[in-house]
Amino acid sequence: MLCNIPCRIVLAIINIVSLIVGLIILTGGALLIWGRDIFIKVLDRFLEPFLRAIRVADDAAQVTELITRITTSTSPIGIVLLCFGAAVAILSVLGIIGACCNLLIILKVYAAIITVIAVAMLVMIILYFVKQDVFGEYAVKLFSMSVANYTSIEANDVHSLVIGFLQPYLGCCGVDSPTEFSQMAKKDVYGEREYTGLKYPIPCCKMTDKFQLIDPNCPNDFTDKNSNIGTGCHKPIKDKVVEVMNKAMFALIGTMVFLLLLVIFTGITIFMDCL
Repeated sequence: MLCNIPCRIVLAIINIVSLIVGLIILTGGALLIWGRDIFIKVLDRFLEPFLRAIRVADDAAQVTELITRITTSTSPIGIVLLCFGAAVAILSVLGIIGACCNLLIILKVYAAIITVIAVAMLVMIILYFVKQDVFGEYAVKLFSMSVANYTSIEANDVHSLVIGFLQPYLGCCGVDSPTEFSQMAKKDVYGEREYTGLKYPIPCCKMTDKFQLIDPNCPNDFTDKNSNIGTGCHKPIKDKVVEVMNKAMFALIGTMVFLLLLVIFTGITIFMDCL
């Protein structure tokens, strides 16, 4: 029984750390679901340059409406984080109890659960790299819905937010062509200036990182130099999503390796107790 004390101490410390991480993730998920006021403040600061450019930054009601639309879509993510954080916390408590009390049955259950989770992660990783394009194409599909329903920046709806923010950020226009904006209004307002007779949406113009027009005449005269009409958003969106997902998968691979090492370490702890 005394032979495995060092292993049990290390195991307990690891699980205390994972318990803290689990509680942080759980809290983050809860904030995404119920702490909308806090999330709105953070998101408001992030989107402030764009909101000011479309003249809604000083209108609290419009800002809240636009950001609430975004936070509503984050609820499913919050639920996933909440469940994942709770699972990590519960599993960590199980590991702490098993290590501190030297309860072999609990340690065996703990190791078995971690093994199942690691295998599930491996399956997810394999499926992702086999079907990698699916995630990017889904994001493009969502973007195309905003393209089809976009009217103007002045409309201040969720579609104007998506098009107005993503296109200048990614340096593109439309899904594959700037002519796809079938519902687009010919008149719009941007940066306290009114534009009429528009051929393409104002967000197709090249802008600074503060969402200011590089060439104020762009909405009246679109060229390849002052706009992004020659570049569709299909590839940039897909590439960005794949880039983000790849980083997430590498993090998942690291987590999986850590879990497998934890299973081995738990097995050693159990074995040492039997000596």
